[in-house]
Amino acid sequence: MKNTTPHHHPKFGEFSSYLERFQSGLHDILARHPEIETRNHLQGLSAYLVRKIHETTPLSVFIPEEFGGWGGRPKESLSLVEAAAYESLSVGLTFGINSALFLDPVKKYADHKVREEVLRKFVDEKAMGGLMITEPDFGTDALSMQTVYQKVAGGYTIQGSKHWGGLTGLANFWLVAARKERENGKISRDLDLFICDMNDAEQRIEVTEFYQKLGLFQIPYGRNEVDIKVPETHRLIPQTSGIKMMMDSLHRSRLRLSGIGLGFIKRILDEATTHCRERIVGKKALLEYDQVQYRLAEIQAFFTLTSGLCLYASENTPLDTDLSGEGIQANAMKAILTDMMQEAAQSFMQLVGANGFRRDHIAGRAIIDCRPFQIFEGTNDVMYAQVSEM
Repeated sequence: MKNTTPHHHPKFGEFSSYLERFQSGLHDILARHPEIETRNHLQGLSAYLVRKIHETTPLSVFIPEEFGGWGGRPKESLSLVEAAAYESLSVGLTFGINSALFLDPVKKYADHKVREEVLRKFVDEKAMGGLMITEPDFGTDALSMQTVYQKVAGGYTIQGSKHWGGLTGLANFWLVAARKERENGKISRDLDLFICDMNDAEQRIEVTEFYQKLGLFQIPYGRNEVDIKVPETHRLIPQTSGIKMMMDSLHRSRLRLSGIGLGFIKRILDEATTHCRERIVGKKALLEYDQVQYRLAEIQAFFTLTSGLCLYASENTPLDTDLSGEGIQANAMKAILTDMMQEAAQSFMQLVGANGFRRDHIAGRAIIDCRPFQIFEGTNDVMYAQVSEM
């Protein structure tokens, strides 16, 4: 039976109790199944493990109350991804992909009826969603994508190739970015986003290859061939242009990465501090060495800075705010945050020593798993250059 009763506006104690229950459950699952983090799941986790992680319906935190969720407000959304990333960066990113790259654009821009149908499936059926923008020949230069769509009777046809979409082959829904192909064969400069339902044969996207990714073992990535037809109502409705719609969504996603970063850096700080207090080197605790104290102080500073970024995101990224023009804030925060994540991980590895040079140790995992954050949604080198030119 479907759950159609929305939650009341969450009181602090009510939501914090739910969050504690979720985090405790996730911690237990990861402890009982270490292979979640240590084995490269090319096609994603097993259905059993996905069900266990989603047992408390965590994605309902991103869903409006009218559709059975907690409300989808920035504060609660950031708190959830922080709690998830503290336990597992991959789980935190999975939730971030679902919320910022799929659910937020759908909530803001989708046809009302389609929006309700999709959002209820996230609550009632624990569905997941992702975003396909990047193409084999167009990564950083995504706005030059060659995936095209045409208007036909009853909807749109979409053809092209996409890759590096997180949750490849696992998500139930996708947002696919494409440009309109005109009658003369030329491609429009603007773009559009379309909702694709993998349960519909006409909308199903074929996975032609799963990538042997270096880290983030839980999340499947790969190459997809898109040759589908979607209903007319599955096109998102931009308020001005499609590019502004996409930038509004991507800037919100970049700003809210701070939630993932906060959980990740807090875990590193806790683990590194405990290790340095307990590890004895030369008849004194590792914590007593000057360089060790410097590294811990730097990680503490990263945690403090990231807390500030998270507060900014909680106050400035509500769905009704147009963030398409917030490139300086979004790009700068994304680049600085993800650089801090990698620097914290590198210091953690140095403090732990040889034991950290293992996939089944959190220090080794941290370095590899946070590395792509400096690349995806715009490589940091380009982010810094764009900020300097704005």
